[in-house]
Amino acid sequence: MFKRNHFTGTQQPGRILFLFLCIILLLSFGQSGVKAEEDPKPDPSYTEASRPSSDGVLHVSGTRLVNEAGETAVLRGFSTHGLTWYPDYVNPDLFEDLSVNWNCNIVRLAMYSEDYLKDKEENLRILHTGIEAALKADLYVLVDWHILNDSNPLQNMKEAEVFFDEISKEYADVPNILYEICNEPNGDTGWDDIYTYAETITPHHPEKQSGCRDHCRNAGV
Repeated sequence: MFKRNHFTGTQQPGRILFLFLCIILLLSFGQSGVKAEEDPKPDPSYTEASRPSSDGVLHVSGTRLVNEAGETAVLRGFSTHGLTWYPDYVNPDLFEDLSVNWNCNIVRLAMYSEDYLKDKEENLRILHTGIEAALKADLYVLVDWHILNDSNPLQNMKEAEVFFDEISKEYADVPNILYEICNEPNGDTGWDDIYTYAETITPHHPEKQSGCRDHCRNAGV
């Protein structure tokens, strides 16, 4: 059988004093022995959102997105849904408001590939409306080829080639344009498929430049 321990009147104060001293020692150690890490000083380049009018063409340097001066670029903004699904939201007044009053500096124009194939003319009309509205509002604009129900980008790769070739040629000298060549591949799409697609749309090797890279080699992709 186990015998319960009972503290006597003289033992209880000693136990309390011991616990009190342990707490004091722990607090002292926390204050003098180990110092909490200080918050890093903010990078001055993060204080303002990047703007095409002042930062120019954005490109990747190492692991950073930088402006023409090599300074870290910061993007914050919004995305449309399918261009033909909610076309009323692709308009100059809204883009200007988000740029001025919300300090956004980028908009993504989501071109759903499957929808594009059904009505190229209407999708391109809304895309150009969005690009021109973004230019007017001093916004960067991310042109997005958005995969969904077609799952694998190889399925409509020829169409994507023509699309990016035409857009990058038309806006070759415009610093606002960035390209998202394939968003949301899914299903049984593998990395080999992604690599084949990417090397076709924007070849990595300089001697194979085509599409976006042929017309604007420094654009962010």
